[in-house]
Amino acid sequence: MSKQFCLAVRLALVGLALLAGGAGARADAAASATAPVVVPVPEGPRTTSQSFGAWVYRCEEQMVDGKPAHSACALSQDVVVQQDGQSKTVMKIGVTPGADASSHSLTAVVPLGVRLKPGFGLAVDDGTAQPLAYDYCGPRGCWVAGAPIDALLPGLKAGKTGRARIVMMNGREIVIEFPLAGFATGLAALDANRAPVADTKPADAKPAEPKAKPKAK
Repeated sequence: MSKQFCLAVRLALVGLALLAGGAGARADAAASATAPVVVPVPEGPRTTSQSFGAWVYRCEEQMVDGKPAHSACALSQDVVVQQDGQSKTVMKIGVTPGADASSHSLTAVVPLGVRLKPGFGLAVDDGTAQPLAYDYCGPRGCWVAGAPIDALLPGLKAGKTGRARIVMMNGREIVIEFPLAGFATGLAALDANRAPVADTKPADAKPAEPKAKPKAK
């Protein structure tokens, strides 16, 4: 390799250093031409969670060099029923912060085999169901992804039972009931962006069992 070529490479590296760092870069230009560049490597996310009644407040922190880089949090519930002696998840539902600090979005996933119209109905206690459109269906089920939910939040915080209405392909309407105990306090933790505190409840403590039942025609 010619001396001229090596000199050209060194000059190019020095020029980049000057653009990046000014006077400080000029002092380190010779070293930067040969020193390796260390790029922080993201690590696997660190997950922490805290239970609020039937709800779980969960945060995932992306770690870089052992330090939190950013976090994503949600308040969610897995709705599980007993069928033929086995536990079966019939719905996952969660609330996340919206695009601005004061709004919220809802995500829900139900098993495949539902009619996309009239959509996913969400009600509190005996109130009228608010229809939410499905966004897509995939291997894990059919999803409502990021639907605005602020109009229902007062009811969800004050109510006792949530009711999700879905319609199967055969026209059968099913109402999935789920407890709202702990939703208000869990939402307050989400809104305050507080770090979840490890659960201290006994291992055998169980939330109220949700129900999934056909709606009488």
